[in-house]
Amino acid sequence: MTNDLISYSFQTWFGALFGATAVGCIGLLPIFIVPNEQTK
Repeated sequence: MTNDLISYSFQTWFGALFGATAVGCIGLLPIFIVPNEQTK
């Protein structure tokens, strides 16, 4: 029971961390792309 609870909470935490990282990367992409387009 305890092992299941730990693995479930770890999966949830990892999923949230991965989701936040993905959203952060997607949100930051335009900041890096726009200046590069302007300098061409």
